[in-house]
Amino acid sequence: MIGYFDSSALVKLVVEEAGSDEAAALWDGADVVLSSRVAHAEVRAALAAARRAGWLNHRQLADAKDLWAVMWNALRLVEVSVEVSVDLGQLSGDLAEEHALSGLDAIHLALLLPADDLTIATWDSRLHAAAHRMALATLPAKL
Repeated sequence: MIGYFDSSALVKLVVEEAGSDEAAALWDGADVVLSSRVAHAEVRAALAAARRAGWLNHRQLADAKDLWAVMWNALRLVEVSVEVSVDLGQLSGDLAEEHALSGLDAIHLALLLPADDLTIATWDSRLHAAAHRMALATLPAKL
């Protein structure tokens, strides 16, 4: 089974919060774990925002960043090549419009299509709903 993790799921792997156990179980149980290259910036931004909001102290942030570096190296990245970038841009735009997604979430979803034997891990409500409407397996099963 293939597990695709968006940034909301990846953060749960490096910071203990609701859904962390589910995300870890998918990570551990997947034959392959995938994400987009944009996830690195998204995860680091989320960790920095958590520090600024006081949800993480300095030590917790450092630990999360260290763990993230290890996990990032374990991910197989879904790359956007020049050949597919025009089609991906068009598809992402269509998905963003149809499902009220952010640009980055639309890119995550577009990278998965077509998808066989894949579960998308996301705690983003709009991305989760869009994946569900497109008959993709999701973790968690319901938000």
